[in-house]
Amino acid sequence: RITLPNDEFLLRFRGAVAMMLRDAVWVGTRYRPLRDCTMADLDWLVAARKREAATLGDKAKHYAKIRYALATHKVSTVADLPHEVLRTFAAREGAK
Repeated sequence: RITLPNDEFLLRFRGAVAMMLRDAVWVGTRYRPLRDCTMADLDWLVAARKREAATLGDKAKHYAKIRYALATHKVSTVADLPHEVLRTFAAREGAK
């Protein structure tokens, strides 16, 4: 564990806070500095990130199913899967 002198610690802390407040975040239709965000802006950001997380989770499940199909059909690449299997995955993707 590194121990910094108090003055150096405070300078680093203040610098980190200043950087965080300058971060630009996408809110609805435009970028704005985090320091200017309102509660409504933060509500939008939270909801947007939750939607993104759900989408990523769905994608992870989709890829896991494709991986399972590779193992089941004992093939090396996705392109080697039987066409009917590929069509099933394509249909699932198209339905979204």
